[in-house]
Amino acid sequence: MKKSIKVIGVLTLMIFMLVALTGCLNNEDEDRDENRNERGETENGASGDYPNPVVTIEIEEFGTVKIELYPETAPETVKNFISLINQGYYDGLTFHRIERGAFALIQGGDWEGTGAGRNDYSVVGEFTDNNFRRSSRDTLSFERGVVGLARLDFFEIAMLLEDPTFIEKGHNSGFAQFFIMATDAPDLDGRFAAFGRVIEGMDVVDEIIASNPADSPVMRRVTVDTFGREFREPELLESFDINAWIEEMLES
Repeated sequence: MKKSIKVIGVLTLMIFMLVALTGCLNNEDEDRDENRNERGETENGASGDYPNPVVTIEIEEFGTVKIELYPETAPETVKNFISLINQGYYDGLTFHRIERGAFALIQGGDWEGTGAGRNDYSVVGEFTDNNFRRSSRDTLSFERGVVGLARLDFFEIAMLLEDPTFIEKGHNSGFAQFFIMATDAPDLDGRFAAFGRVIEGMDVVDEIIASNPADSPVMRRVTVDTFGREFREPELLESFDINAWIEEMLES
C-alpha cells in the first residue's frame, strides 16, 4: 500500500515534468572565460593549436545563430553535440520552448517537438552538483548568450521515495535538447552543463522571444566547423526510463 501511494505521488510529479525537459531554473558569475579564441586541448590531453568549434544554426524566417563551443568546459557534452550535428540530427527540428520575461530563453532539439521526447542514451552531467569539477578558468556561468544542455530533474521524486539515487539519474539525463539563455540565470550554475556561447545572432534569439511565434521556429540546417580538430564519439550512458520504472512499480 505504501509503495502504491509513493508511485501515485511520482505520477503526479511526472505530469509537471513531462510538459518540458527542464533546462532551467535561474545564473551568473563574473568568473568566465574572456578569451573566446583560447586554444583547447587535443583528444589525448596535449595542448593543441585549434580554435574552438563554431556551430551555425539556420532558423527559418528568423536568421542565423552562431555558437562557440567550449570543449575544455564540458568535453563529453561538446563531443555529443558535435556528433549529433554531424549526423544531421537537428536539421528540421524546432525550438519548441520559448520563455519570456526575467528568465528568457529558447530551447530545442527534441525529436518529438514537444520537450517530452525521450532518447535511449544520455551523457554525463558535467556540472558541480554532479561532482564534475573543472579548473576555475574553464568554468562557464549561465549569463545571457550561454548555451546549456537540458535535462530532467528527479529531485522531488528522490525526496518522495527517499531514494537519493534518483537525483543522479536526473543529473545524467541530458542528451540532445539544448537551451540558449537570453537573460542571466545565476541559479543554473553548477546544476546544468554550460558548454557554449552565442557569438553571433543574439538579435535573432531576441526576435524569436519577442515575437512569440504561434509555430515553433524550425532549425532548417545545423552545421559545425571544428577547424580541422577531430573529436571522438562521446561516452554515452543508458538513459533511465522513468515511464518503464513506473509501469514496473505498478505491476509489482
